[in-house]
Parts: sequence; structure tokens; C-alpha cells
Amino acid sequence: MSHFFPFSAAVPQQPRSVIEFGDMIRCLTDRNIISSWLDYDGYGCYCGLGGTGTPLDDTDRCCQSHDNCYDVVMKSGKCPYESHVYVINCVAIIENCREPDAKVTCKRAEDYGWLDSPWSECAAAMCECDRIGAECFAASYYDSSLKNWPQDNCSENKMEATCRLLIASAVVVVSMTVVEAWDDSYTKVRTRRDLIGLGNMIGSVTGKGLFGVMTTYNGYGCYCGIGGHGTPVDDVDRCCQAHDRCFTAAQRGVCSTSEKTIYSQSYKYKSKDTPNNKNGIHAEITCNPASSYKRAKEGAYQALCSKTICECDRQLATCFATHKHNDKFRGYDRKKCGQ
Repeated sequence: MSHFFPFSAAVPQQPRSVIEFGDMIRCLTDRNIISSWLDYDGYGCYCGLGGTGTPLDDTDRCCQSHDNCYDVVMKSGKCPYESHVYVINCVAIIENCREPDAKVTCKRAEDYGWLDSPWSECAAAMCECDRIGAECFAASYYDSSLKNWPQDNCSENKMEATCRLLIASAVVVVSMTVVEAWDDSYTKVRTRRDLIGLGNMIGSVTGKGLFGVMTTYNGYGCYCGIGGHGTPVDDVDRCCQAHDRCFTAAQRGVCSTSEKTIYSQSYKYKSKDTPNNKNGIHAEITCNPASSYKRAKEGAYQALCSKTICECDRQLATCFATHKHNDKFRGYDRKKCGQ
């Protein structure tokens, strides 16, 4: 992972994003400033300069995914030059450093001032890559026997390279807009990602309750409910289309290695009632970070999958709350949807 090391001859500048990444790792994994760099330098096949072949464990996959996340952002057009990913000034807030509830929040692109960074979308995207990478490390077991692993023992596989891009794409798409806020006034919830669990989340955010959710949105338009095709009939229907795409990206990416189906994936979140139901939102949902999942029971990719599915559902609930439904599209005849 070439962007890990501020002292590497291969990266002559002192990248602000690299230093920030090291601080995220230090705080989320409870390491000191030196070991946060040195422990991962030369770990497995991907942690260090370059990276090829098959990752050796979840920690190595964190490095592989972080590399690919940077690649996706570099090719997205958000950064004016590819070299900007190494020198861009990104901003993150780190709370409760080196504590069990340590948390990183990246500054949103729209909140940057020109003096912070003239390339705000690039900075926000790179920060999300680093945040996810640090959370991945925190949720993964560190095997000291894989430190300084001989690169000759790593082999490249073209299919694996394709999968790496899919994983990175899913993480970036889902995580770019996430801003987490935690305090004791949130209600902690753990739920199965099924129709009841999703219905309860939507009911809390929209204020409709579970029954209201089922009668309002199940079978609405061309995309809300089982299946989905054609042209969405309105903004509510587009919420469902976006949710389908979010799940598809997750299933092909961070959830591709999960033993569970994407519809039985469990996740954890917090719910907080909002005063005055601002913008139609009755409750704010905050998905637990990947680092909050038990390492022994759930590996890094299992944790990232749970986090991602929660974000897909959270965004759907918020989308419903901020768009008014039209009764004429309930139980819509999908023969009218086209291909």
C-alpha cells in the first residue's frame, strides 16, 4: 500500500492524507504512532509498496481494498490529477482515540471551504477510503507471522483483480455520504435485515409505523417490493430503485464473501427521535461502524457487509421520509413499467 508510508522514497512528498490515515489507524486499533505505521508495513501481500496476488487474511484484504478504493477515486474524475490522492488535504474528526468507542467522521465535501481544499470531493472521497481502511484494520485479527511476508509467495490472478475493483466500488458508493454521530440519546438496535427489520427502520424514520410502511410502499410503483424493472414512476419509486442498486453493489462487493445471504444479514444501528420532524424525518438512524462488531465472531468483510447493508436501508428510509408518496401508485400494475 504505497500511500501508507510518509518516509518511503517512492512517495517523496509528506502527504496530508497519509498522515491522517496513520492517525486513524492509531486511534481505532489502539496502537502508538510508530506501530500504527510499522505493524502494517510489509504485512501479507498488499500492505506496503505495491500489492499482488491473493490476500492472506482479513487484514491483508483491508490493504487490498484500500488500494482499490484509491484506484476507484483516482479514476472517478473527482481529483484533477492522480497524484492529488497523495497530497490532498483531507479533514477528519477523530473522537475517543484509542478507546473501545473510538470513531472517525470524515468532513463532507459540501462542508469544505476553499482554503481547506479546493478539491473538496476528492478530499472527502480519499478520507472515506482511509476511514473504511482503518475500521477494517480495527475489525480484523493481526497475525504477526504475516509481517514481512515474502512477496515471491504472492501470485496474481486476473479474476481476483476484477473482484477487488467490485469490492472497492461498493464501499465507495455506499460510504461516500455517510456522516456518523454518536451520543447517549440514541436508542441501540440490532436487527436482521429482513422485511420486518427494514419495515421497523422505515417506520421510525417516516413516522408511519410498520403497518403503514407495508401498506404504503409494498408494491409501490415499478421498484418497491419484490422485483423491479423499467422506469420509476416518481421520486419514491426512485428511492426503491437506488436501494436495489445499493444491494446489488454490496452483494457483488463487500458481501460477496459472506456465508449469509444479503437478506438475512444482521446489523446494528442507533435511532434518535428528531425534534419537530425536520424535513419529514421523525428519527435519525446511525449505523454502527464496522469496528464495533466482534472480531472473533465476525471478520472484517462480515463487519463491512453488515455496515454496508445497514447504510443501504438507512438511505432508503431517509429517502422515503423526504419524498411524498402518491396513492395512485400503490399496487401499481407493473406491466406499465416497460423493460
